[in-house]
Amino acid sequence: MIYFIKVLIKLHVKSTIKFMIQLKIVRPKEWANRNFNYKILVNGKEQVEIANNEEKLLSVEPDSTIQAKLMWCGSKQVKLTNADNNIKQISISGNKNFNTILPIVSLTVLMIAVLVNNFFTDTTSKFILTGIIIVVMIYAVCSITIWRNNVLDIQKLSE
Repeated sequence: MIYFIKVLIKLHVKSTIKFMIQLKIVRPKEWANRNFNYKILVNGKEQVEIANNEEKLLSVEPDSTIQAKLMWCGSKQVKLTNADNNIKQISISGNKNFNTILPIVSLTVLMIAVLVNNFFTDTTSKFILTGIIIVVMIYAVCSITIWRNNVLDIQKLSE
């Protein structure tokens, strides 16, 4: 009887042990956000911070969600499943739309606004340009509020 209980305990312990997946978190060298560390969240809890052009190893359970955070913004959540056992690397970088295109478009619109204001005296062109500036400002505000979890890109890679 005691032997039977010991066997049941061993089987229970083996069934409750979960195998961990070793992930290499890679953050490539980038100009945007170079002074800020990304926080890596596993199942909603901060595990590690990763700096610009850095790699870190992380052990996670197979059924985990991974997300990167930068201040109040972040990435979408990535769900690891049992089928993802061949995924050994995750790349986290800034979204090209938010980190390069938006500042360039904003500065271009601002420079055009200064030129139109100085060289054109008709009010129609000034109204059109004011509308364009308002649209760019709404897009910028929405980028850091409504779409804040699209500021960082997170991708599963296999080695």
